[in-house]
Amino acid sequence: MSFLSNIFDTVVYMRPDRLTGATPWHGHIPFAFWLVRQLRPKIIVELGVHAGNSYCAFCQAVERLNMSSACFGVDTWQGDEHGGFYDESVFNELKQYHDPRFGHFSSLLRMTFDEAVELFDDGTVDLLHIDGLHTYEASKHDFEHWKRKLSNRAIVLFHDIEVRDRGFGVWRLWNELQSQYPTFAFSHSYGLGVLQYGSDIPTTVSSLMTSDDNQRMAVQTHFQTLGERVNLLWQVRELSDRLTMANKDLQSTDRLLDQARAIESQLRAENEQLKTDVNRLTSELGAEIDQLKRTVQIYETSTSWRITRPARSMSRVIRRLARRQ
Repeated sequence: MSFLSNIFDTVVYMRPDRLTGATPWHGHIPFAFWLVRQLRPKIIVELGVHAGNSYCAFCQAVERLNMSSACFGVDTWQGDEHGGFYDESVFNELKQYHDPRFGHFSSLLRMTFDEAVELFDDGTVDLLHIDGLHTYEASKHDFEHWKRKLSNRAIVLFHDIEVRDRGFGVWRLWNELQSQYPTFAFSHSYGLGVLQYGSDIPTTVSSLMTSDDNQRMAVQTHFQTLGERVNLLWQVRELSDRLTMANKDLQSTDRLLDQARAIESQLRAENEQLKTDVNRLTSELGAEIDQLKRTVQIYETSTSWRITRPARSMSRVIRRLARRQ
C-alpha cells in the first residue's frame, strides 16, 4: 500500500460527534482521526482543551477504534488573552458530555500545564497536542517543559502556526522547530504543525515528514477538503438547531394565539351576555316606569285627587308665605 493511499483510510470520513462553536479546529478533526488510527498512542495529552472539540475528537477515535489508550485533557478552564475568558458553564457543559461517554479511559485535569506535567512519567506520552496560550514564550515553554515526557514514538501537534497577529507567536516557534525535527504542516484552519519527536514512528506517519512537495500538496488538499466537510456539517447542525428553536418559538406563538383566541371568544360571550342583561334590565325598567306612569295617571284622575286639589293649592301658598316670612 502506497503512502498516499493510507490517507484515504475510512476513519477520516467518520462524523465527529462533538462540534461546538465556530472553532477553526473543526478543519483538523479528520486528520486527528487518521493520526490516532495510524499512531495508536498509548497516552494522549492535550494542553488547552477549552470546549473540547479537538480533545473529544481524539477520544472519539479511541472509542470507535476500540483502543486501550489513556487520554488526558489539561486546562484551567478559565481562559486566556487569546482564547478569551469565560465562566464555569464551559467546563460544566464539557464535563457533562465527556464523563458518561469517555470517563472510563479519559480524564479532565483542571490545573495548569506545569502542575500536570509532574503527573506523568518521563518517556510515556505518545501524542501531545499543544494549544494553550499562543505567545511565542508560552508555547516554547510548554514544549520544552513537556519534552522529557515524550516517548520514542511521540508526535507533537501545534495549532495556530499560521496566525501572525494578536500577539500569536506559535509560528515563530514552529519555524525554529522545523530545522530541528522532521515536520509536516497544514496551512488551513489557522494551521496545524505535525512534529515527529520520536524515532520509532509507524511508517504511515513518518512518511508525512519525508514526503515530497507533490505528496505534501495532495495530503494538504485531501485533509483540507475533509475539514471543509466538517465545517459544513457544523453549519448544518447549527441551522438545524436554529430551525428547531424557531419551531419551538412558533409552537409557543401558536399556543399564545390559541390562548388569545380563547380569551377573545370568552370576552365576546361575556359581552353578548352583558348586552342581553342590559336589554333585559332596560326592558324591566321600562315596564316599571310605564306601570308607575299608569299609577300616577290613576291617582290624578281619581275623585279624591280632584277634591283635595284646593287644599294642595292652599298648602303651596302657605309654604311660599312662610319662606318669605
